[in-house]
Amino acid sequence: DSLIRRVGKEILRDGDRVCARVKTHAADPSWHGATSLPHRNDEFVGREPELEKMSRILADQVPSESLATVVLAGPAGRGKRSLALEFAHRNARLYKIVWWIRGSSPFAAVEDLMQLGLAISALDLVELKQSATEDARIPVSLARVRCALEHVGAPWLLVFDSVTSWYHVKGLLPRLGGTVVVTMPQLTEDDVQHMEVPPLRLDEGVKLICKGAQMDQAPEGALRFEISEIAHFLRSSALALILAGRYVSSTGISMAKFLGLLDSVRLVSGGGGGGGGG
Repeated sequence: DSLIRRVGKEILRDGDRVCARVKTHAADPSWHGATSLPHRNDEFVGREPELEKMSRILADQVPSESLATVVLAGPAGRGKRSLALEFAHRNARLYKIVWWIRGSSPFAAVEDLMQLGLAISALDLVELKQSATEDARIPVSLARVRCALEHVGAPWLLVFDSVTSWYHVKGLLPRLGGTVVVTMPQLTEDDVQHMEVPPLRLDEGVKLICKGAQMDQAPEGALRFEISEIAHFLRSSALALILAGRYVSSTGISMAKFLGLLDSVRLVSGGGGGGGGG
């Protein structure tokens, strides 16, 4: 209760900014709904099989009977957040509400959900009735937001990012009515659909390095070989791949020299390949 009250007081000061998120989507002005999605990742590449698998997993579940849920799991730097964000942007038109929730702490998650309650009120999708026992000074309560999502009568998508435990999310969710995507480092043992986010494929890794390095043309010959070797070494971490490209771009060193630096790291670490952070 104390957490809800603290969040409620902050939201009273933040209501105008939340309502400004309603009714438009930056990538599609004709879309009418509520969203808090971060900007699309311009450096996103590939992942078509993973995006299709997410769609299949969610399509096999019926939101009217329970939540359509998928948990994206994998180590830090694998690209879970970028995958969830790309999925949300690509499918935004299918939903009336698309809400991004910070799952790294209970306080942040509750705050984002209560801001969602303000957005639902602004859209007049459903009335968030206040019970006699609730504090009238708090504009929305978590219970009312959950109830509203169950009865809103319009499709919605919630993305919980960087969750440490499924159980932290489970207690915040409504029982049915919409779609939920969760990113977290480990697969949950609970009865929920999940998928392990694999490393990028080699060609995707090459493209990501080239994006980070701001290369306008596809590499060929020796340059292609050097970038492929870098991508093979760092492919377990999408973050490491993009940072490698940015490092080459900002320092002006050649791909060959950067590959030499990686070879030195490989020798020091005992010759193991495919590492690369995260």
